[in-house]
Amino acid sequence: SSGINAEYGGPLTLEMKVIIESARGQYVTLDDRLKKAISTIDKRSAIAPSQAQLRDHITEQCKQLMGSDNTDITPRLVYYNTEHKLIYVANPKCGSTSFKKFLLRLGGDQREYSDMENVHNEEANPLLKSLWDEPEEFQKEALATYFKVTFVRNPLVRLVSGYRNKIVRVPRNHYIDQIQEIISQNYGVEESLSWMPRKPYRPSFQQFVEYLLYTGNAVENYHWAPFADNIGLCGSMKFDLIAQLETAQEHIIDMKERVPSLKDIDFPLSRTENNADQYSSEELTALAFSNLTETLTKQVYKLYEKEIKLLGYSLIDNDNFPFLNSADVFIDEI
Repeated sequence: SSGINAEYGGPLTLEMKVIIESARGQYVTLDDRLKKAISTIDKRSAIAPSQAQLRDHITEQCKQLMGSDNTDITPRLVYYNTEHKLIYVANPKCGSTSFKKFLLRLGGDQREYSDMENVHNEEANPLLKSLWDEPEEFQKEALATYFKVTFVRNPLVRLVSGYRNKIVRVPRNHYIDQIQEIISQNYGVEESLSWMPRKPYRPSFQQFVEYLLYTGNAVENYHWAPFADNIGLCGSMKFDLIAQLETAQEHIIDMKERVPSLKDIDFPLSRTENNADQYSSEELTALAFSNLTETLTKQVYKLYEKEIKLLGYSLIDNDNFPFLNSADVFIDEI
């Protein structure tokens, strides 16, 4: 339908077409758009505070956020490996696919990482062991003695990553229904009923954000819902490593140094390292947010207020985006 298909000059992937749709009119050419987006991403500005600094900050922020509420917050997805005494708290869209592949390798899976598919299906991957399936006595012993790690990510980048993965690339299952809902909201029921995944149109990032905020899906879907409680950042679990995906390589090296038995086991490459993505999620996040209204942007910031305050992640207009500001400079108000 001409109502939901725009014209673009030059060879663009479907993904780039969709991202640019949400920033349409802001810049003259695709090159200019990408230059502006990429100019905000400087890996040399990455700051990874020490784990002691980060834990101290999180503890202090949790006290302020939780107040007198002493309810323990239990992480949702917790996996373990006995041989290497390792516990991993999974956080969707924060490198969880790669870490689960790593756990499968630790458990004895000899397949190439590229051949490991459907790793989020625990029934299909019995070597991926959930701590919550074990007796309580074992859980307590493991939590007290194993090396405990989780990965976090700038929640704004994570939101765009979820959008790219579930809406843009190859939508499946209930995500197809969600796309049809978005189309119906913007173009009417007739357009919605005629849409199928094989068609090139995808909702723009702005349409996607409006849908999440106004339907409640933003807190219902683990791929973009706020993650602080899902991984128990303010809970009783004492993490040995809270790794930021933005500086993942140095954290993986740190983990291997602190768990020597992991030293000679390769960690899976990311999509960018495998050249599966032409542009990083950080670059596309700056581009995707460039045309959101100020009201929508503030609503997104408010949605992820807890993650931003707990971890100190910088926002879109900060020169240090998408990294942490530092261990001692954090947002007081959003």
